[in-house]
Amino acid sequence: VVNWNHVTSYANLTGDHHTDNLAAYIQYDHRIADRLSLSAGMRLEYYRMDTCYAEANIQLGNWLCPVRPVFRAGLNWEIYKAGFLRASFGQGYRNPTITETFARKDIGGVGVYPNHNVLPESGFNAEIGYKQLYKFGPVSGSIDVAGFYTEYHNMIEYQFGLFRNSDYSMINSIDDVIAEAETIVEEIKTTKSLSGAGIGIGAQFVNVSHARIYGVEVSTVGKVDINNNMGLRYTIGYTFTEPEDVDNAKRIEQEKTYTDPLQMKNKSNDSKYLKYRNKHSFKTTIDYNYKWLSLGVNLSYRSKILAVDYILVDEREKAAPDLMDYARQFIMGYEGGEDLHSYWMNHNTGVFTMDFRCAAKFNEHMEMQFIVNNLLNAEYSFRPMALAPPRTFVCRLNITL
Repeated sequence: VVNWNHVTSYANLTGDHHTDNLAAYIQYDHRIADRLSLSAGMRLEYYRMDTCYAEANIQLGNWLCPVRPVFRAGLNWEIYKAGFLRASFGQGYRNPTITETFARKDIGGVGVYPNHNVLPESGFNAEIGYKQLYKFGPVSGSIDVAGFYTEYHNMIEYQFGLFRNSDYSMINSIDDVIAEAETIVEEIKTTKSLSGAGIGIGAQFVNVSHARIYGVEVSTVGKVDINNNMGLRYTIGYTFTEPEDVDNAKRIEQEKTYTDPLQMKNKSNDSKYLKYRNKHSFKTTIDYNYKWLSLGVNLSYRSKILAVDYILVDEREKAAPDLMDYARQFIMGYEGGEDLHSYWMNHNTGVFTMDFRCAAKFNEHMEMQFIVNNLLNAEYSFRPMALAPPRTFVCRLNITL
């Protein structure tokens, strides 16, 4: 199978750009025995952004081949009655999007900065799991247990920091600040205006050199058929994840050599974990149906965020505040004895949320829904400066003609 995808984008956020993605792929499926089946495939992918980005170049001798091969394989074995063991391995390759490469926008004083040098990310994923169907009287469903392991190279993530508005490079020292200030003064002297120079705070998509993510996922999906008019549906899932930055130790050693108080560390602590990840997540969805009435609830728990960007929060213990602590208060604000750092340290804990919904179906054409999101009105955020919505009420009438 051959697939070609051409995108032409005209946007104020990114400018005018176009991409071409040409791919050819094959897949082979074979049933080895009555209960054992094998699947394998390969994809050859070519990608180009505008005229000067050949994202998938690989060296074959003296020839630079602009095609990236990607392989995958899977095995499924019914080892027990209604019990299935599976294993899979797959490579992945993702090119940076137009937004990740070219987006430039100011949002309430916080900017999004482009990175024309962001590289494609690649990696692989391996998984082994077991799924068992079950039925006990009116209860039926399935339970699934899986272990997964993923590695990424040049993983793309956003990074907060201080940036030059002129060329979108990161400010990483007092010398950088002085140099940019001199540029601003010179521009004002010569042009009597300030067209593009200056320093801003914001986020930019960058490559993390090497990341490793592994863990276990357990879930069950099922139903309880009480009678013809009454039933229950449920989904319960738990995921444990270890999101490691493989190059963290090397980066920490480098950061120990920093002498300039404005040199930006990578993240808010010295842990081995990737930014904006958590270890534990749990989610349950329960729906009860009785004739025309439906009641449902979502229960969710997510553990604390393991690390964030250094410019937002510094979780390291220190004898006295440093220059960056004062800079954060100046940039982010300080009010009522609390700043962004203290707020995050007090509120970055495990959070439990609950949503409730009720629906009444009057006939096949009309249904009324009432929804309460964040029923307990929990105050939480999954990154600094991004407070999650408080308790929200929604009433909706659906009419189908």
